[in-house]
Amino acid sequence: MTEAFEQMYISNFHKIKSFCFGYLKDDATAESISQDVFVAAWDNRNNLEFSNELLPYLFVVAKNKCLNEIKRNKLKKIHSVYFHGKSKEDVFYASLKAVQLDLLYSKDLESELNKIIKKLPETVKSTFRLSRAGNKKYEEIAKIENISVKTVEYRIMFALRELRKALEKHLVKLFFLGLMLSKLLYE
Repeated sequence: MTEAFEQMYISNFHKIKSFCFGYLKDDATAESISQDVFVAAWDNRNNLEFSNELLPYLFVVAKNKCLNEIKRNKLKKIHSVYFHGKSKEDVFYASLKAVQLDLLYSKDLESELNKIIKKLPETVKSTFRLSRAGNKKYEEIAKIENISVKTVEYRIMFALRELRKALEKHLVKLFFLGLMLSKLLYE
């Protein structure tokens, strides 16, 4: 397998690097991304067969890595423009405000989750808690509660569906609250 990988690397590295350069227009970054592509292929070696037919897969991985790099660079530009001309104190203060909002959101979310769980039927609630808080496997829960594994699966699925429905509404409210707070705090 190692020899096949080496051969594939030698015959395709320049193709992948040229492809990456077309996206990134920077030789060093294109080379780095190309190496990452082959590292990803090696990490996934148990699911791949190293042959010439692997080239399309390598191009897809390269394209995705290039697009991620472009997004990362855009974010860096946005942050550098935002923080340009601001003192360290202003940046620190903005970071603290963001952390405080995150804490507020996480406490609110935890509170909302607890409310939703309390509303679940008692059997579903106990099964769900054993699974999530107790870190028990479905088979263990089935033995503890003297029910079938299928019943455990159904109860967990039911709880997750209820949580998802309730949290969708809650997250929409949080999104708009965050949007309003960010306008108040950062503008």
